[in-house]
Amino acid sequence: MAFQNHLFVLFFLAFNFLSTTTILASPHTVVLDIRNDLPNNNLGDLTIDCNHLSPSHIKVGVHYNQTFQLNEINVECYAMWSRYFLIWNGFQAKRDGGHSIIYWSVREDGFYHSFDASHYKLLEKWETE
Repeated sequence: MAFQNHLFVLFFLAFNFLSTTTILASPHTVVLDIRNDLPNNNLGDLTIDCNHLSPSHIKVGVHYNQTFQLNEINVECYAMWSRYFLIWNGFQAKRDGGHSIIYWSVREDGFYHSFDASHYKLLEKWETE
């Protein structure tokens, strides 16, 4: 009986080691889909920059799509519209882990988050000077 217990423990440790190294060895990508749902009121385009790649100017109704190789816990994004701005985590491992696409809808009152592009929840509000 003791031999069987040791065999089980060895099997468990070997399986755990293999699954952990497989997870760490395989790169994980995530797509941020950020849609400009701001009103069309001539206050200018939405400017988005995630992980300091390069700012993108997004017109009303247009999506910003960027794919990230996740070697960090978070993807930090910066947004600016007229006199409003926000720095937020477009991807946060604790909140978004296990999802390959993270949807954001940028609206006049803030930033709405979704995993399915249909059920949104306000997570961040605009800041201003």
